[in-house]
Amino acid sequence: MAHYLRSTLLVVVSTFFGVLLANFIIEVGLAGRVGAPLNPLMGVAGLPRELSIAALIGTMDGRAGHSIVSSLRRKNEIGDEAVIAYNLTTMPLAFISILLKFYMPVVLAALGLVAGGAFLILTFISSLIGMFIGILYGRRKLSDGKRLRLKQRTGKKSRGEAFRSSFSRAVGMTKYVFKRYIVVILLLLVLTRTGFFDWIAKAIQGLTVTGLSPHSLVALSTCAVSPIAGIFMVGDMLRGGLVGIRETLLVLIIGRLLFTLAFEYPRHSFPFYVSMYPAKLAAKLTLTLMLTTVLSTPVLIFITLAAF
Repeated sequence: MAHYLRSTLLVVVSTFFGVLLANFIIEVGLAGRVGAPLNPLMGVAGLPRELSIAALIGTMDGRAGHSIVSSLRRKNEIGDEAVIAYNLTTMPLAFISILLKFYMPVVLAALGLVAGGAFLILTFISSLIGMFIGILYGRRKLSDGKRLRLKQRTGKKSRGEAFRSSFSRAVGMTKYVFKRYIVVILLLLVLTRTGFFDWIAKAIQGLTVTGLSPHSLVALSTCAVSPIAGIFMVGDMLRGGLVGIRETLLVLIIGRLLFTLAFEYPRHSFPFYVSMYPAKLAAKLTLTLMLTTVLSTPVLIFITLAAF
């Protein structure tokens, strides 16, 4: 329960300050300069440059980034296609934050520099594939005269006016997200208490993959349920000579696929998205992430087999 309370607090704080900061920057006419480093990326995907601010903030806090995007969507300044394109195009930026906070310390400590570095590179390549898909999607959906530009807000506001306007939008967005997030948490509690996720875990642990040794299959079943535990397990096997680098990477790649499809996306990503966006759009965002992971996994396996 403490986890959900802490998560709710983080979502509320991130939403409020993220929307407040981004809207203030836009209102005083600094969007072009602040988001300049990512303006080219937004332009390639057919997205308005103002979303560069959300992407920059999202690199540090993904919740704040999406709260900004959701705020713009609620004002009808961007549509669902732009949200989907943004979510995919900024996948490498989101990965950087996760890499520095979680992945790098654990992976390098458990797997060593060579195997750990290789896995981090492969994971980053997966996010680049997502970015490429997002750019293609954006150029197709937002091109031919439909490429987005945010509505020009009439008149240049003083800093006082800009702050009051931004504060009002931040409060409204925070209330919107808080109400939806509470519903999501209650649903997750019900699913957890009824054993739904335990049932999925048992089903995944019963899977087998042809071509992997018995040791690898044990590590794979662990990765599919708990990636951190799986990483340490296969790392111990690698140091003990029970598996090689190729088999280690294959276990981690396939385990990542199973975990994200069965747990990460339905248990974390979808509830997060549905707290920010309408359920239909949240489902689309989750499904596009699933599709990207499924499409990128064979590419990562091919690279592994070719390089190791």
